[in-house]
Amino acid sequence: MKSRLRISRCTLSGSTPTPTGLKFEAMVNPTGYDIKDATEFGEFKPAKGGTLPGMVKLRKPASFSIKELVLDGTGVLTNGVEVEVKDLVGQLYKVAYDFEEQTNGDAKVYVAPVVQLQWGKILGFFRTRGISVSYPLFKPDGSPLRAKISLELDVFSMPEKTAQAMTFGAVDYFTMARSKNLTSFRKA
Repeated sequence: MKSRLRISRCTLSGSTPTPTGLKFEAMVNPTGYDIKDATEFGEFKPAKGGTLPGMVKLRKPASFSIKELVLDGTGVLTNGVEVEVKDLVGQLYKVAYDFEEQTNGDAKVYVAPVVQLQWGKILGFFRTRGISVSYPLFKPDGSPLRAKISLELDVFSMPEKTAQAMTFGAVDYFTMARSKNLTSFRKA
C-alpha cells in the first residue's frame, strides 16, 4: 500500500514536538521534493595578523520543499463526491501555516507552528516558511476546482542538548544537533 503525504500540527512539550489530532492528508502525493542545505562562511583572523577565508561561520537548518501537491475538487479522486478546493486549502493553512500566539513576558509574539511531515519513509519536524497556491481549473462560476500547492519548510531546530531525527529513505538517518552557533548534520 502506498502512503500519502500527511502533515500533522504539533504542540511543544518542553522541547519535544508531539502531533495533535489536527492533520492534513494529501489526495495525491506531490510530484517531488528538494532538500537544501546552506552554510555561511566567514574569515578567521589569527592574532599574528592576516585572514584565513572559508571558515564555517554557521550551518543553517536544512530546508525541505514540496513540489506540486494537487488538491482536486472535481470528484475524480473522491469517488464522484465533489469537494470544495477552498476548504482543502483552508485545512492545509490551518494545520501548517496559521501562526500561534505565545507570550514572552509582557509581549505577545506569533510563531509558525511545528509540524510533523510523514510520507513513506520520510519523517521529520518542520516549520512552514511559505505556501504557494496556484489554481489551474475552475467551475463556470469561477470557483476553483483544482489547486497546485508548493510548500517551503525549514527543519525544526531543537534547543541545545536535544536532537531531532529525520529520515530520508531506508538507511539514511540524519541527526541535527545544535552546538552554540553551528548546526551539524551527520549520518548516525
